[in-house]
Amino acid sequence: MGLFATLNMHKLKEIMQRFFIVMCLVFLICISTCCWYFTPRVIVPEFVSSVAIPNASFDLYNCKSLELVQDSGRLYQLITDKSYSLPSAGFDSTTIQKINKILNYETYSYILIWNKELVELHYSPYLTKNKDGLYFDKSTPLFPITRKEKTDSLYIYSIPKTNKFRAPGP
Repeated sequence: MGLFATLNMHKLKEIMQRFFIVMCLVFLICISTCCWYFTPRVIVPEFVSSVAIPNASFDLYNCKSLELVQDSGRLYQLITDKSYSLPSAGFDSTTIQKINKILNYETYSYILIWNKELVELHYSPYLTKNKDGLYFDKSTPLFPITRKEKTDSLYIYSIPKTNKFRAPGP
């Protein structure tokens, strides 16, 4: 009976070692998944230009804070379309043409920020689920981190062009 008990103890130790290894792997996978889900990824945009708002009475604080522009038509729409409350900002077509001349839409997407300077952009599945209202849109929303000081300018920043990102929802 001593030999039988020794064999069983040896097998029991092997089973316990395998169980410990499996539990460690499960724990590491859970920790990795949590880190991937909650940790925001950072994009540091490159400053391109700032444009002063021509109309001093224009209320900047009613504008959506971040817009992603990937072509000149979208830029023109954002600055002139009545649905964005921007015609009163005083931008004319020559200003838009000057802005378009410095932008390269083939290699960059552009971020427009009204009234604040952009520091960096964040994105993660956690931010998408909790801060974005467009859950059905599969592209990734970018959430801005800005400086506290408010200005009366429109700031333009560039990021490498991909079809992966979009502006955050309401």
